[in-house]
Amino acid sequence: MLHQADSEGLQVHGPPLPEVHTGYTHINGYDDPPKYLEPKQSRPPFGLGIWTFGILIGVLTAIVVGGGVGGGLGAALANCQNSQSCEAAPATTSSCPSVDTNDTATNDTDPFVIKAADDIKRIKFDCPAPGKRQTKSSFRSNKGYDFKWWCGPNAPAGERAKEGGVIGDMAPIIAYSLNDCLHACGQMIFRDENEGTGVKCRSVVFNANLADAMNTWGANCFLKNGTKTSTWTFNDDYLVYAERDD
Repeated sequence: MLHQADSEGLQVHGPPLPEVHTGYTHINGYDDPPKYLEPKQSRPPFGLGIWTFGILIGVLTAIVVGGGVGGGLGAALANCQNSQSCEAAPATTSSCPSVDTNDTATNDTDPFVIKAADDIKRIKFDCPAPGKRQTKSSFRSNKGYDFKWWCGPNAPAGERAKEGGVIGDMAPIIAYSLNDCLHACGQMIFRDENEGTGVKCRSVVFNANLADAMNTWGANCFLKNGTKTSTWTFNDDYLVYAERDD
């Protein structure tokens, strides 16, 4: 069957479609969501980038905190230096020790001032126990001479000497210790052996009661030209008899 072509101007137009409105309400009960609005982003001040601004804030914070800690520490150190005590002692205070320039124990440049011999009642030395007083003790002088000594015996001038004749006092001197007395005897031996003085020190008697010895004889160390015989007895605990130990 032949269809007749539609003639121009005879086209049939359908009714116009209803216009769709953006606020159209759907029949199923919900509205079309409004157009999404992107939130406006805030930017750091001064036109700085976000990383640059964060670093700047961190640096400023460190400077402020460091300045506060350093200032507090400096103030604490200044107060410590200006105070008399920096130790953490809750109940006590300390001060700088005062130095006594007259104290020879702390000032080695000052001359040593010793008490007068008349003012020293007794010189201390180690005397063996009563049951061991016949036990000899040994000593070596600064010239290298060896001595043996006993606590208690005496060798008074005029007593018979082991070498023959009698014991005599060659040099009564003042000694502030037994060692000083024996050093003096060693020096006399040294001079005789090296200079031929003919004066021989063979024994000594040391009196520890210095003040009494000074008042009685004017000395307490007696350098003698002879030694005791083998028979001798104990006299006093403040006396020391010594002889050369060849």
